Amino acid sequence: MRIVIAAPFSSRPEGGGANVVHNTAESLRRRGHKVTCLFREDILPSSGSIGRFDSVYFSFRLARILRERKDEFDIAQIHAPAGFVYGLWRKLGKEPGLPPYVMMLHGIEERRIHAMTREAKKGRAWYFRWKNRVWQKIYHMTLYR
Repeated sequence: MRIVIAAPFSSRPEGGGANVVHNTAESLRRRGHKVTCLFREDILPSSGSIGRFDSVYFSFRLARILRERKDEFDIAQIHAPAGFVYGLWRKLGKEPGLPPYVMMLHGIEERRIHAMTREAKKGRAWYFRWKNRVWQKIYHMTLYR
């Protein structure tokens, strides 16, 4: 099987998420699958920062790449929330032949928001004030859902 694993973070193997991707890819290769990994530096331009909307930009760029290369893969495993545009395109059915989408969700986002909200109330998370909490709930959690 030809598998693409896409993740919205750096490919540096010492990172937690990247380590998961590298280990998953290696395990699948040992089972005879052909695995291609796409990381942040493969999708986004190296110069400059997109800012708060980099998740959306990454998702659109990734979806376009997967549409252009759809004949190269049998399945796409995409780390959440980076696959929301690709998933939407598949759901709408406008592009026949797109590889099935398997979402990889680590399940820590809601827990992180809950913990950071508690820490902010205690005055220990100055960067997680009400604006950031609203942004997390309206923007980030919408992407995950």
